[in-house]
Order: sequence, then structure tokens, then C-alpha cells
Amino acid sequence: MSCTSTPGGITTWPCPLQYPEVFKRGACSHVPDAHLKRLVCLQVAVLNWLMLGRAEVAPTSLRLGTRLTARQWTAVKMLEHLAVDRNFAEFVSATDMGRSASKVEDFQDCIDVLARAAVALHCERGGYFFLKPSKTGASEGILPLRAGQFEGRLDKDPVVTAKPLVANRLTFPPPPAFDPRPFFDHETLDRYEKPITHGRKPEELDEDPPRVTERATHSERLKLYKKLADSGRLKPVSKDTFHAGFTSGLFAVVKDQNRDRMILDSDARPANMLSKGQQKWSQTMASGMTLAYLHLQPDEVLVASGEDLKDYFYQFVVGEERCSKNALAVPVQQSEAREIFGPNFQWSEDPVWLGLETLSYG
Repeated sequence: MSCTSTPGGITTWPCPLQYPEVFKRGACSHVPDAHLKRLVCLQVAVLNWLMLGRAEVAPTSLRLGTRLTARQWTAVKMLEHLAVDRNFAEFVSATDMGRSASKVEDFQDCIDVLARAAVALHCERGGYFFLKPSKTGASEGILPLRAGQFEGRLDKDPVVTAKPLVANRLTFPPPPAFDPRPFFDHETLDRYEKPITHGRKPEELDEDPPRVTERATHSERLKLYKKLADSGRLKPVSKDTFHAGFTSGLFAVVKDQNRDRMILDSDARPANMLSKGQQKWSQTMASGMTLAYLHLQPDEVLVASGEDLKDYFYQFVVGEERCSKNALAVPVQQSEAREIFGPNFQWSEDPVWLGLETLSYG
């Protein structure tokens, strides 16, 4: 580090300590922002030491109480700004975080659990944190720990962002009105209308389907079913129209501070295990060749929009078999079905299985 000087010969470094009062006894109680001023003083002291070639004794020009020049104050104020910028975060609300707010809440819960465990361990076994470093694990390239010894790593699934369903945080548009079937070729249309007929049989699978459920209390589940039925997206399905054990679960993810999004597709793993996917259209979306056949005249401009259509997946009309494929994991009793569909509801089966009569999110 070299000295910085002005044309007039006034140097910025070395710089006297700007707040010597913060090192007096009791300064923290009566000096405003004493902790910040002490931090910046120590930064200035280190920079002085480096500039002076790691000198053992400070020159008399740095004695306590020496006035700082305007140029030196400019440098000190910049250090204060950087110290605050790096060490003091601005308040961030859930609204500011948007969808990531729920993830931050989960991280905070994890930290809280670890903190409580550490405090309990420290209180019950006070000497635990003062053991000599263990050499265990040194051969594996792992630094020794101050507390205990290395025993291995705990494999744990990542934090789950799935949240319980709360009916009043979910909104649905008017009943599905978009029928995509006229736009499909024959093969795609057949798979769209008959996903179970063209799917695999349970006996063809090499593994059992995972267990799924609906993350909701009983009362919230009924409220949600009522909302879905009122919007034309839920209907009863016979238990003979889908494969037992291959139903779908439901959960929610946070959309913003006031709304959630209902998710079926990510928890439809059992039903999706039986599906035979079709990729001839989806694979073209990743290819640049889709643009190679576009020919523009000199006076033409190609305009493309990537804006997401709000809740577009709820707008699709589906047939009876796809509704049965979307059978939900938790059926309802006849009395509950009348609360959902109205007092005149009649069905030959009890319990009543329900299917989502539209496409699911995913």
C-alpha cells in the first residue's frame, strides 16, 4: 500500500484514529454508535499499519487527538458507509420476498431448531464445547471439530416448500372454457381423451406407487372441494374408472403474501407412473429449427411474447377419463358430498371419490 497525497502534499494515509473516545471505559453506554465507530477505528489502524510497513511503533503524527484533514475524513466516512452496507441488512418483508418467503421461513425454523439444540447441550453438558480437538476424520481430509468427533454425514431431504391448503388463500377463475381438442392431431387427441386406456397397467410397474395425501385439515379440505365444485372443476368419479392406489395428492405453494397456488401435478406421481408420455411436440420447443422456417418480408417484424398466462391450466376442458386419472387421494362421505355439490346430490357409492375436471398445475 502506498501513500495517497494531494497535489499540495497532504496525505490521506496514515490517518489518525477519528474516534479515540470509543476506547475509553464505558464508551458503549454513552457514545452513539460506539460499536460502529470502534470497528472503523480498527480498520483505520490496520490500514495505517500496512501502509507503514508493519511498523512496531506509530509515528507521533498519529497520536490520539490529532485532527483529521478533510481528505482523511472523506476516506473515513467511506469506510463507515461500507461497514454499515455489509453488516446491517435492511428490513425485508414477506411481500418483498414474494414466493421465496415460505422458503426463508423454513430456513429460519431449521436454524431455530439447531440453536435450541446447541443451547440445551451447552446448559446440560457445559464442558462439551471445551474438549480438545479430535483427530478423527483427519485422514479423510476433514478439519477436526471443537465439539465431539466426526461420525459421518446425515442425509436429509431438502426443505419442502409444500404448504397446507387453506381455502381462502386459493382463487379459481370461471369454469373451464377452452377446448384444445380441435387443435390436436389424431394421436395426441386420443392420448388426451384416454390417458388411462393408453397408459400402463399397475402390474407392469417394477415398484409400488409412493404414498400421497392432501395437505389440509378436514374442514379446509371440504371448503376447497366446495370451491372447486362451484367453479366447475370437481366431479364425482366411480372407483372402477381409475386404478386403486394410483390417486393424486394436493398441496399449496406460496404465491404471494395473500395467495397460494394449488398443486396437483407434483404430487400426482402414482397416476403419472402409469402414463405413457408423448414428446413429439414438447421436444420441438427446445430446438432452434422452429425458427429456421420463418421467412419475413423486408417490411415485416417478428414479435414474440413469453408472458405467462394467469392460471391457464385451469381453463382446459377435459374428458371423463382424464378426470378419473385426476382422482384425489382422499374421498368424502355422502353427507359431505351434499355439502360440496348441494343437497340434491346423489351417488351410488360411499365414500365418494372425486376427480379434478381440468388440467392440473405443472
